[in-house]
Amino acid sequence: MMNIKPIKTKDDYKEAMVRISDLTNSDPDALPDNEFYELEVLTALAEVTKMGIIKMKQQIQQ
Repeated sequence: MMNIKPIKTKDDYKEAMVRISDLTNSDPDALPDNEFYELEVLTALAEVTKMGIIKMKQQIQQ
C-alpha cells in the first residue's frame, strides 16, 4: 500500500526506514509495481533527508 508522506521528524524517518526494510526483505522480482514504486520514492526521500541532516550537522560544527 502506497502511503507516502514527507519526512519531517525523526519518527517519520524511522517509519520510512522500517517500510524500506520490509520492502527489501522480499524478492525484488516478486514486488508488485506499486510496491516497487513505493520503494523508489521512499528511498529517494530517505536519502534527501539524510543528506539534509548531514549538511546541518556540518554547518553546526563550523
